[in-house]
Amino acid sequence: MDSTLPFSNAMLATLRSPVGIVVGWSAFAGSHMVMSHPSNREKLINTLGEKPFLAAYSIIAFATFVPTTLIYARYGAGKGTKFWSGSSRFVRAAGWSTKVLGAISFTQAISTPSPAAAAGKSSLEREAEGEVEESNAVEPKGIQRVTRHGLFFGVALLGIGQLMTRGRLGDILYWGGYPVFWFIGSAHQDYRQRKTLPASFYEKTSLIPFQAIVQGRNSWKEASKEMNWQIAGMTVVGALFVL
Repeated sequence: MDSTLPFSNAMLATLRSPVGIVVGWSAFAGSHMVMSHPSNREKLINTLGEKPFLAAYSIIAFATFVPTTLIYARYGAGKGTKFWSGSSRFVRAAGWSTKVLGAISFTQAISTPSPAAAAGKSSLEREAEGEVEESNAVEPKGIQRVTRHGLFFGVALLGIGQLMTRGRLGDILYWGGYPVFWFIGSAHQDYRQRKTLPASFYEKTSLIPFQAIVQGRNSWKEASKEMNWQIAGMTVVGALFVL
């Protein structure tokens, strides 16, 4: 039994270091991708049912993300090689502003119904049935005109805002995971939902924020009309209390 102790100690030493953050992010992202992959998702829904699947999905996400955050807080925050300081007033103001924009994107995404839900069925039901509807019910609205994945983008901006003022290796590995997961998660979600949402929705929207608007495929004027500016204002005011 003693022969296993060096191996166990080595594993603990790895987790109690910035490398543990990478391991945690890999576990979180990997489990997310495996469970949400169309074929795996459908099998799990058919076996477990929709609500149990969602519960299992949430539990696994919680069980991988929370330990990653705890590892960062204990062993990574402000530790490791310093690549930049981010201590100037300008950088700190830019970082705060970026995080506020992320919070606005996040709350706008939550307050805007998903295209699948607006079509009258849950995304899980639509995927399980392989259903694609060309319907006005999946017309992009609000933040969806800016980016298809406002929630993911909001989280990415949170990470970028933190990176501006936290330049040590442990901070970079943890907060850098947010924008990386935004891109990977958004691309994977596009791959999955293209089987259930009409092509017209993708023709009018973009994964990269503002790309569809810049290319003339959508309108900022329409997006701004549909935004919930009351929630946006509450988000900014709330952020002022934590300055």
